[in-house]
Amino acid sequence: FDEALRIARATHPQLQVAHAQSEVADARAYESRAALLPQVNGTASYQRTTNNFPSGGSSVGTNTGTATGTGTSTNTGTTTSTGTTGSNHGSFDTSNYFQFRVTASQLIYDFGQTTGKWNAAKTTARSQSDNEARTAQQVSFNVRAAYYNAAATYALVKVAQDGLTNQEAHLVQAQGFVRAGTQPEIALAQALTN
Repeated sequence: FDEALRIARATHPQLQVAHAQSEVADARAYESRAALLPQVNGTASYQRTTNNFPSGGSSVGTNTGTATGTGTSTNTGTTTSTGTTGSNHGSFDTSNYFQFRVTASQLIYDFGQTTGKWNAAKTTARSQSDNEARTAQQVSFNVRAAYYNAAATYALVKVAQDGLTNQEAHLVQAQGFVRAGTQPEIALAQALTN
């Protein structure tokens, strides 16, 4: 019995599915927490253009700071650096433009929306963990039931084999009585039928 239970716990498909679903729910709960952490984004771009400026040459420099909000309180800082190389020689001269941008943001408060989603995801993960435990108990119950049903069926087979042996002994006895003439032929027919 213990070996059957060990094999079922190690290889039963329902247990493997339930365990995988628990891992997915845990990962989603962990992922939902990411919105509460600082966010940093960076971009870089390169552009090569001709010097078609009306005044014959240029130098470009830009620094930008922004603050945004959409019903939430978020601090955002943006730094843009643009550099140019080139000269005033003509419209076919080219210049290189490099642009680098780093944006950092931190959620300060959103009226509990993000923390509510995180708590909901954690509750879902706990629920899935409980479901995995219930599935393990159901598999253990099914293994026990199958084991005891098999044991009972084996015992019934033994009883049937003993009954067959008993009927075969009655057949031999009936054949002897019919040969001796102490019983009619119908007793042999009944023994054969049994």
